[in-house]
Amino acid sequence: MSLTHPANRDLRPFWQRALLNYWYNNKPLLLPLRALLHLLELITRVWLKRQPAIEKKHSAALPPVVIVGNFIVGGAGKTPVVRHLVDKLKARGFKPGVISRGYGRKEKDIGIYTPGEANNQALASRIGDEPAWLAQALECPIAVGADRNATLAALYSANPQLDVVVSDDGLQHQPLARIFEIVVCDERGFGNGFLLPAGPLREPITASHRIDAFVLTAGEWDRRLLSEVSVRKPLYRAVMRFKDWRNVATDQTISAEAAASVWQGQAVVAVAGLANPSKFFRVIDAQNIQYKPLIVPDHYQYPPDFLDTLNAPVILTTGKDAVKWKNDDRVWIADIEFDIPDELINALEEKLRGPKNA
Repeated sequence: MSLTHPANRDLRPFWQRALLNYWYNNKPLLLPLRALLHLLELITRVWLKRQPAIEKKHSAALPPVVIVGNFIVGGAGKTPVVRHLVDKLKARGFKPGVISRGYGRKEKDIGIYTPGEANNQALASRIGDEPAWLAQALECPIAVGADRNATLAALYSANPQLDVVVSDDGLQHQPLARIFEIVVCDERGFGNGFLLPAGPLREPITASHRIDAFVLTAGEWDRRLLSEVSVRKPLYRAVMRFKDWRNVATDQTISAEAAASVWQGQAVVAVAGLANPSKFFRVIDAQNIQYKPLIVPDHYQYPPDFLDTLNAPVILTTGKDAVKWKNDDRVWIADIEFDIPDELINALEEKLRGPKNA
């Protein structure tokens, strides 16, 4: 694919943009299509009711699993929360590992990353973009695969020192045993409140009763959630902090305060392949950087010559996107941190060290 004029473009398929607008922005759809979506939603609802209930349990032969997921399709900040949750667990003496579906990878077999392994484009192709980004940030073993239980077993077999495993997504994966579930929410809430495909929900909001904690990464709490959960249900807010821009080739950093003046007068293109790219662009907007946006589909498979098509001396992007690119000194990654409240980590630690998991 060649992009002659890449800036100010949204390369996501039309149908995807139309669905997102219907789910989150109340934009109308053609009546026959809307009727079909809601018929399929009814089928989804009936199917979900026939599925076995998800239970909290722990296999003594494997490390306990903590799931970080969400109710909606697309990212609400799950992977960044996983990153900082693992950091917090390590700081408290745990030996964590991570499992993931590994979306966007080319291999079908279970893939395992071992700390110290080379982290480059080949790794992203082997284990997926989000796990490769986690591998850059974390010194912990990571395994990816479609079968979460098989992936968990493979990770533990290769790393028997692990005493807890964090699952990036997998909330609705009923066969996966788990002892603690965290649901991540953002400013989109639950959209129009319908199940797939008429809405963004993977399961009904009534499933909130089994969740151990909710984490809000942006915006305000969805009123439907607040009315569904009891006042005792733990609701936490993760504070997002922009750290700096980091050059992928030189490791040079530029602060938020300096970025606008450093790049003033230069052509800046910002590339985002996220489920919710507006989050990334808001970070740039807050720094008064003049740029042109380029939106690509989530887990986008970039062509090898992608960077060559971008005629700009400064390219801003996310860590998740950059792991799929070659090193180029024009590329700067937004390094963003989440501050997860200690109260959540305390509750999780109590669960992990409690007698029920002996």
